[in-house]
Amino acid sequence: MRARGIGKISALALAALLYSRAAEADPYRLRADVYAFGSTSVPAGLVVLSGQHRATSWVSAEALVWMGSGEATGDVLTANVRLRDPEGRGEVRLGRMLTWAGAVRPLPMDGASVLGRIPGGPTLQVFGGVPVEPQFGARAYDWAVGSHLSQTLGGVGSVGISYLQRRTEGNMAFQEIGFDAALSPFKWVDSAASLALDLLRASVNNARMSVAIRTGPARFELFGIRRTPAHLLPATSLFAALGDVATAQAGLTLAVKAFPRLDVWGTSAFESIAGDLGGSQSLNATLRLDDRGDGAVGLELRRQWAPDSGWTAARGMLRLPLVERLRFATELEAAVPDSPDGRGDVWPWGLVALSYAPVPRLDVTAGVEASASPTYKSSITAIARASMTWEGGR
Repeated sequence: MRARGIGKISALALAALLYSRAAEADPYRLRADVYAFGSTSVPAGLVVLSGQHRATSWVSAEALVWMGSGEATGDVLTANVRLRDPEGRGEVRLGRMLTWAGAVRPLPMDGASVLGRIPGGPTLQVFGGVPVEPQFGARAYDWAVGSHLSQTLGGVGSVGISYLQRRTEGNMAFQEIGFDAALSPFKWVDSAASLALDLLRASVNNARMSVAIRTGPARFELFGIRRTPAHLLPATSLFAALGDVATAQAGLTLAVKAFPRLDVWGTSAFESIAGDLGGSQSLNATLRLDDRGDGAVGLELRRQWAPDSGWTAARGMLRLPLVERLRFATELEAAVPDSPDGRGDVWPWGLVALSYAPVPRLDVTAGVEASASPTYKSSITAIARASMTWEGGR
């Protein structure tokens, strides 16, 4: 791991923050989150640093550092400084970041992003830099540029167009143009759509559409998605890991606030998986045990199916404040495959965690996760997180 590279970027981010703090003498807020994972195979860790002015929010900085896992070296995932106009008229970001502009694909890069906005008028974002390589490596003539232009529609919606180009060793790797729109003509209707086109292959990379209608305590949404792997983000849910990645999906969701503290929602969708028809159905319910929702009980039932495979699963969740500053949480899941094929009749997963805040600015959480899946006969992981906040000023 290049500790010097990590140290330089983190130091630059915090130095810029503290320099402006000294110049303006505004109050500031710094936060550090440390995550540690210890499994039956290898340990791993993650550090998140952030800081910003509490009053003006002119300057903020963040860094996300992966500490490595076993023999795998760590690396900096993000480390950037953001200069933002408190009135929302524009911002500048410098450093390592994940850029996501309009309908084009997300891109991790080392570079700069500039955004300007005219209140009630157009918004323009322009970014460019070098695509991220592990441990700040670099290849000659690798670069990427992109932009996003959007316009509000009189308070009822917005439309936008975006562009992204990436070159590898000087050759065109991909080139996309995207279109996005959001419209809410009535208080009870919301709609959104986006389309990303691959200009090199003259094909659709990503397309999304949704229309939602609200009436009383109920919300009904119709959606459709077509996507390629380049537009997917990593999923951490067990359900997502077990399910196939769909190239096309269409379905509907119905959510109802049955009682002041009870939310019920369900989703039914059909998917095209490599040309074959599949689908998923789920039903969820969450009961809040207090007005703030500090305590809650949840239940989820899910069915995932495809021509040659499928599974049925259930998940339960409990979150309780035990005593002052001490909280308890647990989740249990179990998936039953249609055809075990020697991979286990039931795939269980469970998590138990305790969180304690000894002082207002410090929060510590520790938990244990255990599971069995088609990939691992058994797995046990210990998880810990510590969060600390510092505030200061004149």
